[in-house]
Amino acid sequence: LELDLSGNSVGEIGAGVICAAMASNTSLTKVQLSNNPLRGAGADHVADMLRKNTSIATLGMGSCGLTDKCTQSLSDALCSNVHLTELDV
Repeated sequence: LELDLSGNSVGEIGAGVICAAMASNTSLTKVQLSNNPLRGAGADHVADMLRKNTSIATLGMGSCGLTDKCTQSLSDALCSNVHLTELDV
């Protein structure tokens, strides 16, 4: 199952709500969040979700305004997530 929210103006607050729902979801295998203004807090929400989710194999986050700190948070989350096989930042 795929969720494509690319280019939908999902910001930091929206990312928090979406990621809270995705944290325990076991049906989604591909999520596209590209071209949204996620920035720092949004990326942190995604990182928290990746620490809990075990079904998402592909995640797109290109053009989301990520900083070095954001990518560090995502990198840390990936250390505990062995299910994600493709990440586009």
